[in-house]
Amino acid sequence: ETLAAEGYNLQSVGGSGIEGPGEFVFALDEESHDDSEACRQFLLKKGYSDVVVVEPEVCWVKDERGALAECVGRIRGSGRLIQEMFVGAARNGEVPVAFTTIELTKRSAGSKGKNTR
Repeated sequence: ETLAAEGYNLQSVGGSGIEGPGEFVFALDEESHDDSEACRQFLLKKGYSDVVVVEPEVCWVKDERGALAECVGRIRGSGRLIQEMFVGAARNGEVPVAFTTIELTKRSAGSKGKNTR
């Protein structure tokens, strides 16, 4: 409601522990994408804390067998671990899938790494 009242339209949403100490993750629609920093400042002024702008890797996938697996394979093949995945609303027959990733360092193992996106 806070974002809608300010004129922001969300393309996708996700999160965990939303009603507790968790996080709420969202993506602005393409028309508002360039306003990400202004949106962050607006939320900080409204009293929200730890508001971070992240530029994810995004695949637009068709609703057909194997399309999501192919997209995930491209992201995994880039030498990064997938940290989070968010699926948005379909547009023109394709669905946006956004990923945050972790770049592995030479000495890292498991889920350790540097958050890159």
